[in-house]
Amino acid sequence: MATLLTLLTLMLQLPMESSAEAKDGEWKTKNDVQVNKTWTIEFNTSIESNEENKEFIYVTDESGNEINNDITIEENKITVAPPEGDYAKDTTYTLHIEEGVSSTSDIPSDKTVTMPFTTEASNQFEAGEWTRDVKYNDATLTVNKVTDQTFNFTLNAVSGAHSGKIEGTANIQGDEATFADDQGCLLTITNQGDTITIDQTDECSMYGGAGVVFSGDYTKGDTTDPTPRFVKVGLFTESENEEFKSLVGDHYSLFTDSFQVVTQEDVADDFGGEAYSGFVRGVVNSMNGIVVKSDNGEIYAATLGNVEAGDYMSESGVLYFTTDQDHTNHLPKTILKWKNNLANDENVYYMNDNGAAYFDEEFAQSLKTGKIKHVPFQIGDSMDDVKQLFGDKDEIGYNGSMVAFYDNLSFAYGHELNYETKDTIQVIYKTFKESTFTAEDVKSVLGPLTYEGVFQKEDAYVLRYDFTGPENEYKAFFYLEGESGDSYLDRMNIIKK
Repeated sequence: MATLLTLLTLMLQLPMESSAEAKDGEWKTKNDVQVNKTWTIEFNTSIESNEENKEFIYVTDESGNEINNDITIEENKITVAPPEGDYAKDTTYTLHIEEGVSSTSDIPSDKTVTMPFTTEASNQFEAGEWTRDVKYNDATLTVNKVTDQTFNFTLNAVSGAHSGKIEGTANIQGDEATFADDQGCLLTITNQGDTITIDQTDECSMYGGAGVVFSGDYTKGDTTDPTPRFVKVGLFTESENEEFKSLVGDHYSLFTDSFQVVTQEDVADDFGGEAYSGFVRGVVNSMNGIVVKSDNGEIYAATLGNVEAGDYMSESGVLYFTTDQDHTNHLPKTILKWKNNLANDENVYYMNDNGAAYFDEEFAQSLKTGKIKHVPFQIGDSMDDVKQLFGDKDEIGYNGSMVAFYDNLSFAYGHELNYETKDTIQVIYKTFKESTFTAEDVKSVLGPLTYEGVFQKEDAYVLRYDFTGPENEYKAFFYLEGESGDSYLDRMNIIKK
């Protein structure tokens, strides 16, 4: 005689719960079910393993939509696996077991059973790792040993080169947890599903270096923003950023890594456009840069870095790049202003230098009219304009003039002692750092000179030229290193007579 197929029990497989005798109709709702639960349905005899039987077992959501669960039949048990990605938290589903499930003896079940179940609440804290992805202000929250009342945590945060760490035990109250120490630091940790929000009191800053904060939104998974740094700040479009990468080559990451604290700068040059400077807090003297884009799309960029110097050596300084062929071997005003604010007087390496000679016909013609090639201000310009761009430096008396020396720049400006002319540039000094220029380089373009020899007052060998310009007369002096005419050029100056 055939055995009537009867649904005996419904039980949880992971973890095992107490089974209950099946009754026709709706079973009692199960609450706080884990989102990765697998249900096991047990019958009193073996079940035929076929697709038709699987169609009698299914799960629906709150709207009655069927969920895509994997159904497995083995002997007298049917297992219902969770859907891919698990059930949603804090959500009610219904497990359906329809009559008609057939045994291996081809006897169908005579019961229909439904069982509602609600998954665990979304505000429940769980072990894992969350990240706050803010460039140079990254932070990581690690949670473990979670109970109904507490969990242990470790919170690491950085700001540039500074770091901080808080670890301890947080007390859970609903969807919030708090941590407090005896120094007044209070962390409020709010679970919002895939995101955990942390708020801190000011006293928590003692756990980190300058600029380190622990507050913010922490997210599970990869939260890295792929948007290029200079596209994000609005300086470049995607295509312009690719052009910039091509310009600076392997130094691209040196620029992007140097822009933690970003400031929009005024463009001091006639070509207009936009400029942004950036530095990394804590290492401002080694990670610092500026990028300028002119109105016509030319790029001017400088950053602190190293260049190869041969024999496995490198030298540090300002690396300067530009697409503007008229500026490959001298800095525009905007970048000069940035350089003047650096802590140290850095050498400049012109990475796109086209090799044009400094002492050429352009230099000669400019000098004869009271101008020095590649300096931002000339004789006759306003001293106030110099101070507005580079800062109000104290003037010192030097060779009969009052001169403002800018330590990080290769030039200085001055005026006569006469009070009536103090607002006008009348003398310009320019230095040649690590120069390889010789006296012959100067003579070859300027021709016959007025005087050549040792200038005892300066302990230097000097070349002097006197020029009569269209409206004024000028004196130009070129000082070599030491008292030998065979040494390299050290500096020069031009004075309006």
